[in-house]
Amino acid sequence: MLAISSFGVWLTRLSGKIFISNLHLRTDADERVTMIQTYLALLREGSGPKDDERQLILQTLFRPSSTGFIKEDGPSGFYEAMSKRWEDNDDHI
Repeated sequence: MLAISSFGVWLTRLSGKIFISNLHLRTDADERVTMIQTYLALLREGSGPKDDERQLILQTLFRPSSTGFIKEDGPSGFYEAMSKRWEDNDDHI
């Protein structure tokens, strides 16, 4: 029963991380679409950016994006959690 519930908690946490990552990447993509549409609208009006401003815009559009995964610094398994706890108890003695 403990293994099944642990697996359920792990699966829920993993699904949450993937959902938040997808939400982060979608927001980043939406921002880039808005920047591209604004840039194209300015070009159509004839008041487009100058060469140095164009370089800045292109660097912003084609920057690498992060995945949005949350990094955890805690122990990754049961054994690591228990050994850390025993080390903490030994330090207080």
